[in-house]
Amino acid sequence: MRKPCVFWMLTLLWSSAAAESFMARSLAPEHGVDVFTRAEARRLMDRDLLAEPAGSALYGTVDVYDRFPWVESHWIAVTSDARWQRLLYGAPGDAPRAFGSADMPIAFGEPRGLAFAPDGRLFVTDRTEGRLVVLRLDRSGAEPRLVYVSHVDGLVQPMDVAVHDGGTPLVADDDRVLVVEAGEHRIGVFAAEGDRLVKLHEFGSRGPGNSEFLSPRTVAIGRADGACTDQVFVGDSGNHRLVRLAWRDGRLAWEAAMDLPMEATSVDADHHGNLLLTMRRRNDVWKVTPSFEVVAAMGGGARALAAPRDIAIPFAWVHDHRPGGAGPAWRGEGSVLVLEAWKDASGVRLVDLGVEIGSLRRSGNAELELQLTDPAHASAEITQSDGRIVRHDLGTLAAGTQSVTIPGLDGAARVTLAAVSLYDAARQASKTLVLEDTAPPQVVLHGNVPNPFNPMTTISFALPAAGRAALTVFDAKGRRVRELWSGTLPAGTHEFVWDGRDTRGRAMPSGVYFGRLQALEASIVRKMVMAR
Repeated sequence: MRKPCVFWMLTLLWSSAAAESFMARSLAPEHGVDVFTRAEARRLMDRDLLAEPAGSALYGTVDVYDRFPWVESHWIAVTSDARWQRLLYGAPGDAPRAFGSADMPIAFGEPRGLAFAPDGRLFVTDRTEGRLVVLRLDRSGAEPRLVYVSHVDGLVQPMDVAVHDGGTPLVADDDRVLVVEAGEHRIGVFAAEGDRLVKLHEFGSRGPGNSEFLSPRTVAIGRADGACTDQVFVGDSGNHRLVRLAWRDGRLAWEAAMDLPMEATSVDADHHGNLLLTMRRRNDVWKVTPSFEVVAAMGGGARALAAPRDIAIPFAWVHDHRPGGAGPAWRGEGSVLVLEAWKDASGVRLVDLGVEIGSLRRSGNAELELQLTDPAHASAEITQSDGRIVRHDLGTLAAGTQSVTIPGLDGAARVTLAAVSLYDAARQASKTLVLEDTAPPQVVLHGNVPNPFNPMTTISFALPAAGRAALTVFDAKGRRVRELWSGTLPAGTHEFVWDGRDTRGRAMPSGVYFGRLQALEASIVRKMVMAR
């Protein structure tokens, strides 16, 4: 009798309440499992279960009712095992099933990238066989199972795959399947003709420039409120960068690139469009906006990440059966699975997506500049000098750095900004900025927090009066790296975030840097240490 695997016992709709952008959660608390590892597999199942997990994907359906059971969810988790040449899949509480060469007319060589289409098709890249395999999730029986559909040969080291639903998740005919061909340094674009896939065109060639790649490794489709956008993101492994492409007249076109300190082993877009990148050699996960602003990084917290190689954002068909409920919607959930090196102390972990207020400062008489790690519903509470409190609903704000206008800010004693996650109202963050009596008798550069840092740090200073100020970062040789601010500021305390990049957006290496503040005829320098 097969034993159930805790990897497939995760409950994605359970919520954690915290003011963090990444919130590690116990994968199976009923079994005492925080992270599902090889040691836990041996303890619970008497076997290793996996050898070399390479990719993961999740597919689900969620039904919402106005009576008990209120919410019903059904999930399928799939993991590719490159060494044991198979897929492992199953539903919560069920025993895991294997899918391999015995289940189809072809043989797996090294299955790696996985991607579900909204209609339940599963696309699998096979690196050594140069093949894209198409499977289908059959849920007609007592247990869901994977069924072979077709395959495409002739690819060169296909590493990853993504599906663009054409903006119509209920219609499969306009889907486009994007495959990373690392061996040819390009992206192949396929369309479905019945059960067959036909290559439409290719994008990219070998090189370090625009429209070029060097052994690209991963691909993701941009999203906004769950819907596919016209943006495509590629992890350009050899060039250590994240590339943004766009659909133009039915073909891919180059838009921009962001330098990375090393290769990203996977990239995926959440429901609201933020990009999540696994940085295997750095042992962390980055959260990046579509405009390439790094807003958060996760190293694992109390239990550090170990060579994360893939991240899977669950998407599900949500059916609202309540009176007046909307029709079926293809939605991303507010949790992700992080796939680490499969060892006795690392493996698979579950992380909730929340929200943090990264920085908050006054940028004008009635303006605040703030950074949100995730889209959120925001509000401001202003405390006047006489103690009166005024509240303002700021609506939904995007992730990243932005300015908001708040009436009544001029002359206020303090302002508290609150942000509520769009995934779950229980996930909230707040930050207070004191506006009254913050002007020091002279210019003060407080320094940066944290210090040492990796890769972001906040530099704060205070001005005794309104005037021009310039905050600049230099390297140990005195070369200008980045100007964080140059302009007029009001009296009081101000904060600026440095993301560890130079003026051209390139990631700077570990080492000693200096922050220089020039303001009101004063010039102050503070030492900073970046430890990547």
